[in-house]
Amino acid sequence: MLHFWSFSGDLLSGSTETKHCRGMKAVMGLLLMLVRVSLAPVSTVRLTSECLSQGEKRMSCSSVGDSPQYSWTLDGDTLTDDQLLSGNNETNEIILKQTVSGRLVCLVRNHVSEASVTEMISTCDNVLLTLFFRALVMIFIFSGIFIYFSWKKKKICGTAEGSAIITGGTMETTQL
Repeated sequence: MLHFWSFSGDLLSGSTETKHCRGMKAVMGLLLMLVRVSLAPVSTVRLTSECLSQGEKRMSCSSVGDSPQYSWTLDGDTLTDDQLLSGNNETNEIILKQTVSGRLVCLVRNHVSEASVTEMISTCDNVLLTLFFRALVMIFIFSGIFIYFSWKKKKICGTAEGSAIITGGTMETTQL
């Protein structure tokens, strides 16, 4: 924030306290302070996405700058309620329905500048189905390991069951 002081139309410099005297007489006049507020321009716009459990997609738009205002378009058109599960066209975070895909643009603007980011988005795979198949693969792996070690243990015990003991020139077979 920049401060400028003027006294009766003359720009003053120095401290914020000013006293003008001419000889012994105090000078009367209008003391005016002008304040110019500078907003930081919009920059570094980022778009992140996350697939949710039912195949929806959360999109978050972030930026650097003062007083950002957000807007979204899909394939050049403003997002509609049919495409949005939650959020609206003016928030920095939206949740898109399962079937939404295309060229998504997040536009961020303030009184100084504007910037945007574009991303081609596709539908999310059904996350629950993916988790199910991963769990199924893990079950098969652990089952295979269990069967292998059970077979190996049985093989070791099996050779001991049919072992023969030779004593005094005769052979005896023992069952354990």
